[in-house]
Amino acid sequence: MKYPYGRYEPGFLYPDGDNKLLDMMETISTQAEKSKLDFSSLLEKEEVKTVAEFLSVSQQQAILFAVLLDLGMKKNVTVEALSEYFDCKMLRLISLLGEIEVLENRFLIRRQVEENRRRGSYKDISFSVSRHAIEALRKKDKNLLKTREGLSFPKLLDYIKFALRECEDGRITTQQLFREMEDLMAHNRQHAFVKFLVEKLNKQSSKAIALSLALDRLTGKSECDLDYFAENLFDDFHDQLEFRRHIHSGKHELLRQGVVSLTSEAFFNSQVLSLTKAAAKVLYQDYPELMVEDASKEGVIPCKGIKTKELYFNQGLQKQVDELIRALSKSQFNRFKEVAGKSGLNAGFTAIFYGYPGTGKTELAMQIARKTRRDLFMVDLSETRSMWFGQSEKLVKQIFSNYRELLSTATVEPILFINEADGLFSRRFEIGRGSSATTHTQNVMQNILLQELENFNGILIATSNLTENLDKAFERRFLLKIDFPRPDENVRQQIWLSKLPELTPEMAATLAQRFELSGGQIDNQVKQLLIKRVLHKKPDLLKTLIEICENEQGFTERKRIGFN
Repeated sequence: MKYPYGRYEPGFLYPDGDNKLLDMMETISTQAEKSKLDFSSLLEKEEVKTVAEFLSVSQQQAILFAVLLDLGMKKNVTVEALSEYFDCKMLRLISLLGEIEVLENRFLIRRQVEENRRRGSYKDISFSVSRHAIEALRKKDKNLLKTREGLSFPKLLDYIKFALRECEDGRITTQQLFREMEDLMAHNRQHAFVKFLVEKLNKQSSKAIALSLALDRLTGKSECDLDYFAENLFDDFHDQLEFRRHIHSGKHELLRQGVVSLTSEAFFNSQVLSLTKAAAKVLYQDYPELMVEDASKEGVIPCKGIKTKELYFNQGLQKQVDELIRALSKSQFNRFKEVAGKSGLNAGFTAIFYGYPGTGKTELAMQIARKTRRDLFMVDLSETRSMWFGQSEKLVKQIFSNYRELLSTATVEPILFINEADGLFSRRFEIGRGSSATTHTQNVMQNILLQELENFNGILIATSNLTENLDKAFERRFLLKIDFPRPDENVRQQIWLSKLPELTPEMAATLAQRFELSGGQIDNQVKQLLIKRVLHKKPDLLKTLIEICENEQGFTERKRIGFN
């Protein structure tokens, strides 16, 4: 018997040296058209046997695959389209969906549903051939059918991210998502986190939640709202209720096995799930370099990396600073927590440095961290004013979530340092008719901050240049409020001498007496002196400094007049 593309014996695919697989697919599809699902004349054809062997499926499944490939090159193939192509009733076709499901389980094709999947019917189902299957046929490479095996961990998570997104968008069902994840995990057991989940968890939904949280963790989000999983991973309302009930009761296997922890967010009246410390440790085991992407680590300044810097303050302020450093030493702070606990008080330690700009507030926070050997988690609340409405509030909330994560893993409590928080610590606006979205967002952010400060555990230091406009509600929530005035004459002299050791005490006294500058302003004068020395040979030291300082004060006075 002559075959249009040469003779193809099973196990001997390419006797002529050409790739005829795609041509064979077209031939099979053409011969199956209008067949009324009677494949008896096709089953013994060599083309069908060859394709079936290549794909490792039955002959009937090979025929269905060829048709789906042919019809699906332009758009997804619906059950109705298949019914018309085969010229058969839809009920007859539905009887063959089991064969199509085998192709799905082999990930040769993908099933998709309409967005409203919970009320879907058979007419909402459509199919497409997987790209790797087409590439395997095109390149005559059976190994391409196994592209999901032996994936690197980031590539594995990439597959999972895509499947989660499809499920969230309603393009695949939750059962398809679970099947996708199970297959990916079965073919990639070499990864420590996959082994961990397989050993700890039985339910497919539990593994999906843990993998989703792993993705979040590696992309900068340490937790996810409980409602998200309830609504997106459980199509049936009964299953949603059971999931919530077992989570809240602590009986869910995710909690019992120590994979996930549940935290309540008081302000938002919601619960969030996050990976436990033990699960996160396993997550980073094979790829420790990914740990640097952990959002809770961003902005952390190790205490060992902070350089020593001498600071000078007025006598009264220096006494407060010395007491604060002693209070935050490891032994004294542990004692404070013990006493506070016995008294039924919150053991959180909060302090705000406020006052004149350039007086050393920021640098003092750094030096406190260095002297007490505590890492510093530094954040700038001005960066949370997102252009997208509603994002600012989430970012503020995320700051405290990240700090709690740091606190849970640190051997010594780190310091949460909120620098230059003027705008958010100012008096709140009255909300009424005509209030802008910006005003509303500002107030919501302040309310979040107030709630977080109320329940705060750990150590928090904030700085503000405000002296009179600090909201009373914030005042009550700071244990220590330390005012940073302009340095007095004696302190200014010390600062001058520390910045320029070549000055004589008399020169420093002259500068301190004539110019009421802050430490930050004195820094600027020293930098300007360096520029003068680059441009001019050996300028007179004191004379040059006096000229520079006069220009500084003159600018200050002119600016004050112009803006009053």
